[in-house]
Amino acid sequence: MRLRAFAVTGALVVSAITCVTPPLAAEQNCVSPAENVSQTGGWALQRLAPERVWGFSRGESALGAVGGTGVSSASPALAGAVQGPPRDDCSGRDTFIAGVISARPMPGTGFTGIAPGSRIRPVPVANDETGVDPGKLAAGIRKAADADARIIAVT
Repeated sequence: MRLRAFAVTGALVVSAITCVTPPLAAEQNCVSPAENVSQTGGWALQRLAPERVWGFSRGESALGAVGGTGVSSASPALAGAVQGPPRDDCSGRDTFIAGVISARPMPGTGFTGIAPGSRIRPVPVANDETGVDPGKLAAGIRKAADADARIIAVT
């Protein structure tokens, strides 16, 4: 995977480029997000240690955008965070990325997003996991930046 970051009108855009395989048969029929949430934050969250800055800000005024196939608003950890029309996320990838950004703390779990007070705007740039039109991707990034997104993640 290659990771790129660049700025667009003051927003941080993070783009993870991966080899994409066609969706599995089970993924083609969307299912609801898991009801349970990880009991630990995992090594990445421990390494980032976002709680060190939460005294200054938990991202309450920040808008994040996730460009991909969609973000499910049915995830309990994203309750109240998803702004705009939600879309099904058959693979769960975009909903996971949205959770890394703004998952709310939930009782009995150790996982909280980097900016748990932030909002997430789904920016559809693909209809499935098999590919993205570069023009649609560029338009989605521009749309997110025009909406004042401070964080733009493109999966």
